[in-house]
Amino acid sequence: MNVAVTGYYNTGSSAVLDLLQEYRHVSMVPAIGRQYEHVVFYTSGGLFDLCTLLTHGNSPHTSDMVVNHFVQAMKRLNDYDMVWFGSMKKLFGDGFSHLVDEFVSEIATSKKGETSEHIISSHFSLFKAAVQFAMKIFQHRHVVQYGRAYVRDGWPVYFSMPDEESLFSAVRKFTHGYFALFDTDDAEALKLFDHLIWPQQIDEFSRCFNDDMKFIVLDRDPRDLFLISKYNSWRLNHAKPHYPTDPLVFIEEWRRTHVASFSNSNAMQLHFEELIYDYDNAVRKIENFLGLKSKWHFNKGKHLQPEKSIENTQLFQLNDEWHQEVEPIEELLGEFLYEYPYVRKPNYNLMFAK
Repeated sequence: MNVAVTGYYNTGSSAVLDLLQEYRHVSMVPAIGRQYEHVVFYTSGGLFDLCTLLTHGNSPHTSDMVVNHFVQAMKRLNDYDMVWFGSMKKLFGDGFSHLVDEFVSEIATSKKGETSEHIISSHFSLFKAAVQFAMKIFQHRHVVQYGRAYVRDGWPVYFSMPDEESLFSAVRKFTHGYFALFDTDDAEALKLFDHLIWPQQIDEFSRCFNDDMKFIVLDRDPRDLFLISKYNSWRLNHAKPHYPTDPLVFIEEWRRTHVASFSNSNAMQLHFEELIYDYDNAVRKIENFLGLKSKWHFNKGKHLQPEKSIENTQLFQLNDEWHQEVEPIEELLGEFLYEYPYVRKPNYNLMFAK
């Protein structure tokens, strides 16, 4: 079984990753001792972009660059050591690039010719103008514009117009091959992937995966999410807040971002707060969903410690200013709020402690 744990930025997916790493027969992949996020499928020009563009208004002209952009996106992730993503050559040698080559050969053919899409820039060349002038005099060759020279990307020209059944069959072979790169010696192992997919993509791209793929999506009380983004976590990481810092703008963005439910039966939604305030039931839900046995939970509390993580909840109770700031969120996003079993003021000095 392959399991992707994902969320919406700062919604607490790391808590589930921490929990699952406490189980026997669960392997976080790759096992490199540092944070690693899987971006291959959703990266710009990646697998999901390719599937979308080859199945919506595709043409011989557009398919060429769709495949080329996919190849270039995969080459970037393969060739360069990105540390926390990509770095495929460092991890697998030529394994990933062979997988990409095999996939492209199944969905596309390379052909001779040139198209305007492969022109990067143009410039005037005195040498070319002289050659054209000579050719016109001695061979009577027609010249449209003297000296116009083009710089081309050197990429091949692809033709890719597969039917959807053939396309997604090849896609599933590719995703299965990607997961196989991370196989472990444990035949019973559940392979754990950090991120891999965004919640908005789970239903849309369900045909990209076999039934041995499951998704856990972490949700979070939007009041805490707003405050975390504006005041703490992103600032501590020396980055700008991901979410808008105006509560009303945040509300609109959250409504457009959040997925209410999934039609994919292999997707499970869970509130980060459930792991803190209803730990036993949350753990039981995850075990039932993934087919884990409670006796495998041999390192309980080693990575996920609810008594510490609770300081990252109910942040809006910390002071009156923060509480007033999230009042519009309470009023306009009421259906998204987590129903805390009791009111608690967090310890500011312990917030975001692991």
